[in-house]
Amino acid sequence: MQTYIFDFDGTLADSGKTGILATQDAFKDFSLPIPDYKTVNYYMGIPIEVSFKKMAPQHVFNEQEFKDLMDCFREHYKKMS
Repeated sequence: MQTYIFDFDGTLADSGKTGILATQDAFKDFSLPIPDYKTVNYYMGIPIEVSFKKMAPQHVFNEQEFKDLMDCFREHYKKMS
């Protein structure tokens, strides 16, 4: 048996649009300025623990609020995929 390693996202599937929409929905749910398509796409590939704070530089998150935002994103993403 041989082992094959491949990059699923962007090769066999493209989840980019789902990630963008889930990000926008999560920001909307938290009454944050909604980043546009170009901005979210620019940060794709950077962990959300970093990119979400960069997309909302005017907002200071407490630890629980930021965890809740990431959980909200993941829920939106799961519903869309």
